[in-house]
Amino acid sequence: IAEAAALGLAVLCLSGDPDGRMPALEAGAVAFVEKPIGSMAALVRLIRQLVAGVGPVPAGEEPAIRHDPLALCDDLARAVRLVTGAEGAEPAYATGFVRSLARSTGDSALETAALQARDAAGRQALAALLADRLGAAQSLA
Repeated sequence: IAEAAALGLAVLCLSGDPDGRMPALEAGAVAFVEKPIGSMAALVRLIRQLVAGVGPVPAGEEPAIRHDPLALCDDLARAVRLVTGAEGAEPAYATGFVRSLARSTGDSALETAALQARDAAGRQALAALLADRLGAAQSLA
């Protein structure tokens, strides 16, 4: 990021890990967009703004996330598979995925459960909460 920014390139960072926001911006990124990206139109506007050389994007002006009920069901189902080990993912990756999903949906209880899922019992409780969320989301989709 720093090398590209030093060359005068506008670096746009996209990540599902919000902990990368500050390091990316401090290294010279002009914007940080957290995945999942709900509005492709907003992302395109942001890219056009950066290409036009408008400069850094003020905090909070990144694309707003709008939730697609079917995509949310897919993400919750994947989260269940990750947390239960069905996909063979490392526990840290699984809980990180859930934290990102929880933040993007504004589900603070789910994020807290992901943070507390440090052992098998915590992951089991997280899987149960995810299954509840998935059932609710499927009834809306």
